[in-house]
Amino acid sequence: MVQVFLTVDTEIWPASSAIFTAPENSVVPSLEGAISTYLDGKTPSGSYGVPFQLDVLQRYGLRATYFVEPLFSRVAGRQHLVRLVKLIQDAGQEVQLHVHPEWIRLARLPGPSPEVRLLLREHSEEDQASIIGLAAEVLHDAGARDLIAFRAGSYGANRATLRALVKNDIRLDTSLNISHLGSACDIRTPERVLQPTVIEGVREIPITCFADRPGRLRPLQPCACSAQEMEAVLLRAAQSGWRSVVIVLHSVELLRRTSDMAVTGIGRPSSIVIHRFERLCRFLSEHRDLFRTVTFYEVDDTLFRDAPSPPALRSNVARTAWRYVEQVATRFV
Repeated sequence: MVQVFLTVDTEIWPASSAIFTAPENSVVPSLEGAISTYLDGKTPSGSYGVPFQLDVLQRYGLRATYFVEPLFSRVAGRQHLVRLVKLIQDAGQEVQLHVHPEWIRLARLPGPSPEVRLLLREHSEEDQASIIGLAAEVLHDAGARDLIAFRAGSYGANRATLRALVKNDIRLDTSLNISHLGSACDIRTPERVLQPTVIEGVREIPITCFADRPGRLRPLQPCACSAQEMEAVLLRAAQSGWRSVVIVLHSVELLRRTSDMAVTGIGRPSSIVIHRFERLCRFLSEHRDLFRTVTFYEVDDTLFRDAPSPPALRSNVARTAWRYVEQVATRFV
């Protein structure tokens, strides 16, 4: 049986990234609109953010892990983070740690240099350990239970990040995204890592990627894959003896991102991605003989046993072509 990790990067972004580089005495614009859209998913036709996702997961009896970025709360207000953590945990789902270091300077946290760096791996190992520790403290103080797993914002981790996690007693990581190696992600390994392994003393559970055409890798993510691609890749993983599959979503995944939604607090639903998400959940629920959704609390050493590397996952031209058709349709639906 394949252990499936449904993971949701849960974060907010301001209307303009200029606030991250503004002078320290500048007035920070309100983030209420960003919270309304990125977390609650408000649209004119209903809300499709974290509460909606949790309802769908409960309907199909699935487990998920929300990787929550907590540093925004030092700017927007602690109450938003407390509400978010309570909402997720009361729904029986898991909260783990996600960090975007862009917030460090605005959050006025002690320790690392206030210079804005977009990726965690751009900091020294010592500063990475400090940033992770500070973020974990903020998230824990908001009510999060034992924090044992981590994902770097934008997958911006390197091997120093993993050593920094060990310094903070976090022994599980899922930042490795082989489709982003050489760009944001820099967790270098001698061979391509497809399944759980141990790197720098950390148990790494890589994000699942598949080839949608020769030389091109794509992460398994509803906004990036058609429903047919996701189902075919999952079935292929089960047939090929994969031990785990990691699917990535975002708290704002089901909305069409628009330039003004963080200001107005109202976004636009993406009906195609909403359909993909609900169909994925139904598929996993209907194939419990092949797939078991799990949280990082449930991980044990058997997941990291030595075993031959399974074959890479691939889609086919027809399914990829259908995704292109859907992408065109999203401009109008």
